[in-house]
Amino acid sequence: MSLTGTHQDASFTISNINQKLNGPNHKKYIEQVTVTYVDGAGTTQTYGVYSGANTSTANISIAGEVQSITISLTDILDGNSGSSNMNISFTDVSSCEGGDSGTGGGCTTIGQSCNDGDSCTTGDVYDSNCNCVGTYQDSDGDGVCDANDVCASGDDTIDTDGDGTPDACDTNNGGNSGCINTSFNFSANPLTKSGSGSNSTTLSFPVNTTDVSFSIANINQKLSGKASRRYIEQVSVTYVDETGTTQTYGVYSGANTSAVNVNISGEVQSVSVSLQDIYDGSTQSSMFIDFGTVTACVEGNGSRIDNTSDIVGEMTVLPNPTKDRVQVNFFSNYNLEAAIQLTALDGMIVSQQRILAQKGQNTVQFDLSTLPKGLYFISVQVRGEMTMRKLVKM
Repeated sequence: MSLTGTHQDASFTISNINQKLNGPNHKKYIEQVTVTYVDGAGTTQTYGVYSGANTSTANISIAGEVQSITISLTDILDGNSGSSNMNISFTDVSSCEGGDSGTGGGCTTIGQSCNDGDSCTTGDVYDSNCNCVGTYQDSDGDGVCDANDVCASGDDTIDTDGDGTPDACDTNNGGNSGCINTSFNFSANPLTKSGSGSNSTTLSFPVNTTDVSFSIANINQKLSGKASRRYIEQVSVTYVDETGTTQTYGVYSGANTSAVNVNISGEVQSVSVSLQDIYDGSTQSSMFIDFGTVTACVEGNGSRIDNTSDIVGEMTVLPNPTKDRVQVNFFSNYNLEAAIQLTALDGMIVSQQRILAQKGQNTVQFDLSTLPKGLYFISVQVRGEMTMRKLVKM
């Protein structure tokens, strides 16, 4: 089977691999199927050998560039099937190709959906060069993609009071002075699942918590390869409102989306997210989704991450937003070791400094020039107490 043009990630299925062990000896046989291919460098590779003694179907999925594929059929019982006619069948080859279609027929996935792994894009498809590409989403045009947006309908780069929260969604900037912007995190991040059923994680809030927001990324599907490892992820978001009633916020499928921004208005007691496979409900693959930091407004004595503690006093992050460098200033009431961390939206620490904080004012600088645009968090931790600020990298 020769393929013309440039092909990548070829897949097809071989069926009717068989054996016959009854009847006259000259009619007995065990079919053996060998699959080889020539890769992009012109080297012949053996993909696999399959025997009718233990399988009847083989799902072939060859990653990378493929020039040709060869399928051979032999009898491994005695090497002579006699008057029996051995036969196998196989489907058309599906591949991503940039030239003419191959002799196997059906050899193209250009324009078909895929997942480019970037939560900032949607509508991901294979282009004419076999690259998985999507459309960058920035609905409010502030330079911060929708998946990382702090304010879904406002400019994340404007923060007149310098508290790390953009003016468009800063309730303390001319809004309700009794409402404290507070950050939370799901205990299971990422949330994983394989096999049947579903897995879920729940985040409970202090009393008088309103306007809960967070992002979910890496909602995915896998429709190639072995059937047992295929899946379509389904993510369900529910929450308990102020009356104690469970409400469904939304249900999202990896078949048509890769990320979602959740914004729940009103009072919220808790929010739950569940993950399951809706392809056949029992995938052997390990599925996972990621959560961004959960932000909410807490009135009264709610647990606030960016508050002033007994050890660490006032903290400022300037300039904010910033392009290249940022300076962290904080006041310490004691001479103690402090950890200053720069954290991405997914919780990964991208930079960290440890200093011996002096009693009084302390200053630390971070170089952000190599980091991508988006939302980050800067925290100062001393003896388990943490003060945190949001930072927008332009």
